[in-house]
Amino acid sequence: MRKFFISLFGLFAFFSCSPKGETTVTLLHLKELLQDCPRWENREVLLQLTYMGWNCPKDCSHPGITRSDACWVEGHRCIYSAGTGLLNPLKDVGKTVTVKARVKRNLRGVCYLVVEEVRPQ
Repeated sequence: MRKFFISLFGLFAFFSCSPKGETTVTLLHLKELLQDCPRWENREVLLQLTYMGWNCPKDCSHPGITRSDACWVEGHRCIYSAGTGLLNPLKDVGKTVTVKARVKRNLRGVCYLVVEEVRPQ
């Protein structure tokens, strides 16, 4: 129970609140994000993801933003990011972290993340 409380406290530290106390960052599963990307576009979200660096599944939709795009997975779902949150695309593959990111879509409608912050689990 104590470990669970500490983990929740760590997640709450990610949340930013407006002066009225409204939460502006939402904790999501990747499935929810990918099912309705337009709903989340330009919003900050929290996701617990595994960093794959450049080891991306073949069926992962690449947004083609930069040559250094990296991908993240949750279960069998995958999303790319423009920016890695300072993770190393070779050494940090397989690390599961909490990612704070802004959701974007390219001109073809492919959903991707702009990573703002990464915290270890």
